[in-house]
Amino acid sequence: MYLKSIHLRHWGCHDDLPIAFDEGLNICIGPNGVGKSTLYHAIVAALTVKHDATNQRVAAFRSWGRDGFGPTASLEIVRADGVWSLTKTYLHEPRCLLVGDPASKASLEAKGKVAEQHLEAWLASDGAAGRLLLTLWSDQNDPISVFRPIPGVKPLPAGSLLEKVLAKAARPEAAGPFAALKRAVAEQYGERFTPQKMAIKTGSDLD
Repeated sequence: MYLKSIHLRHWGCHDDLPIAFDEGLNICIGPNGVGKSTLYHAIVAALTVKHDATNQRVAAFRSWGRDGFGPTASLEIVRADGVWSLTKTYLHEPRCLLVGDPASKASLEAKGKVAEQHLEAWLASDGAAGRLLLTLWSDQNDPISVFRPIPGVKPLPAGSLLEKVLAKAARPEAAGPFAALKRAVAEQYGERFTPQKMAIKTGSDLD
């Protein structure tokens, strides 16, 4: 599973932001204050935060300077069974809509709680590839912090993908944490995906 595109509307500092992604590793670069963190957090939120949530975290999604509009994220997600469209709106007229491409095996339309249940099932069943989609975001000043144990969360199994990445990112010869993390992710990605079509390699631990 990978993210093909995202379109943010009335979300924090982004009033209308469409972004397309490649199948490989995508890096977002820009000066402070342009909304890079907002973009990353919106991706994670759309995948993990229920559309009808009303807590303080959701309140932070509210548009800057625009009232009466619910922050909305529209994602195109590619899975083995086809291309899916996920749209979530928070706070003002909240909704969740999950639609599969009728031209493929992904022929389904689900709304509200039913759509949320389908999304939860995806993230639970997609293995390491699905978990990486949610996990490869960390604090700008310490990009390997995401791999450290979290209190109350089951530790990583020995030899897992994230554990290997953490070990390589922590090497003393690395020229800064971002450089180390980039090399480590590239190495692990190369072991599991073909360079041309980015398909999962036969015999890899994702196969």
